[in-house]
Amino acid sequence: SADGRFLEEVFATVSGGTATTLALGRAILTVQVRPYYNVVTRDPPATLAAGPVLLRALGSDSLDSGSIMESAPLEIHFAGGLAVCPIGYVLSAFADSSEDSRGSVGGCVLCGAGTYSVNPLAGYPSAPPACLNCPAGGVCHGGANVSFTLGRWEVAAHGSGEGVVAGMFVLKACPVGFRLMNTLGGGFAHDQQACLVCGSGEYVIDSTMGNISCQTCPAGGICSGGLVLGWRVAGAVWVAELSLGVYVLKSCPPGYELLGSLSSLASTSGISVAAASQDCSACPASYFCTGGATVRVPCPSGTYAPPLTNRSSDCRSAVFVRVTLLLPLPKTDLTSSRLGDLTDVLAAVSGLNSADIVLDSVAATDRRGAGPDSGTIDVSPVGSVPHMADLSRYLPWDPASRSALDKTSRRVTLRATRRGSSADAVSSTQVQAKLATHDAGQAASARDRLTSDALNRELVLAGFPPATSLTAAVLDEAGSAGGSRGVDS
Repeated sequence: SADGRFLEEVFATVSGGTATTLALGRAILTVQVRPYYNVVTRDPPATLAAGPVLLRALGSDSLDSGSIMESAPLEIHFAGGLAVCPIGYVLSAFADSSEDSRGSVGGCVLCGAGTYSVNPLAGYPSAPPACLNCPAGGVCHGGANVSFTLGRWEVAAHGSGEGVVAGMFVLKACPVGFRLMNTLGGGFAHDQQACLVCGSGEYVIDSTMGNISCQTCPAGGICSGGLVLGWRVAGAVWVAELSLGVYVLKSCPPGYELLGSLSSLASTSGISVAAASQDCSACPASYFCTGGATVRVPCPSGTYAPPLTNRSSDCRSAVFVRVTLLLPLPKTDLTSSRLGDLTDVLAAVSGLNSADIVLDSVAATDRRGAGPDSGTIDVSPVGSVPHMADLSRYLPWDPASRSALDKTSRRVTLRATRRGSSADAVSSTQVQAKLATHDAGQAASARDRLTSDALNRELVLAGFPPATSLTAAVLDEAGSAGGSRGVDS
């Protein structure tokens, strides 16, 4: 109309005063038209007007005695399909067409910041075409201007998957070590799409599948940056199970047993926790491990095998020395590393190899350190004395002087006086060890070397408190203690 309004009529007349006056030449008139659409389809993409739109000019020539000027009818052709609107716009309905056989009045609307459109019919026919929310992994500046910092994104075609609408950006792959997030509750989640970095100590086996999440690094793996960089035991066979989303340990080399096997799981509900415990564990002393997916097998009674033994024939006859000592420290202080240090102490005192010593049990006990009211421990270290400042917290005495170091003789003397009540004493841990020797003579020699003074000197040098109780006994073939030495210090 003359005032710029759209006329919703099948036939419309634009009238008014003189539009232009020409002596010669031609006039170009611009007419804006919104078509009625009564057919909008998604596959194939189509937008059909309710009928042809014709335009003609009709008027009189005021300079030529009012002669009629008329143009031939011209049909206006509207873009159809995905070209119905420019990229970055969506086709929007301006009027309710439920009772109008001609359809909806169409118009193109530019998508604002935080939204986008690369398909003007996105969402149809399940919903009217509309601008799409920006995915979590993108930045939408408006229109079709979308930037992504991570991942490979594609514009989906019709039929790309459940919940996927033609014209959506779909995240197809993330950099290695990143989880591809595009599902929620088992279904496609357009707005949540992003590449998520795995946490410290986690990995993801495939960065192109939305149903695979970050997993805890298995005990036998070395992980960094969302990747498994390698395996702690050479020769172990690990397989990436995409259906489970985890690495599965299939086999260990000889001398190791497979821990955390997933074959016994009744369902996949606990797969993540079980997979994290998988490892090839070194076969312990007095056992042999043939490798593969087998578990360790104990050596026959009266025989012994060093750690990492892989065949039964390596279980040799042995005479054992049973050692029991009481340390005035909580069990939690005896980490696996410190237990290794304790094994080395027993080896140094007994004259045996660390591989011939097995720690059978480590147990907290209510028994408190019971020693003399006062005493001294002299040690002559080869080098500097480690952990001396920390020893007083283990001692069941009030230290009158924590330590005295004679720099000339390089001798350390611990002097202490017993506390007034047993309630002040720290908790204790009882350690039982079995020492394997070749014969009765070597067993007796090892037992005799295990004196309280000799043991406590080595314990202090290794940063342990002195033992408050020590027994050592040679075991007969039945496993009973024969000749023994017992010392309370």
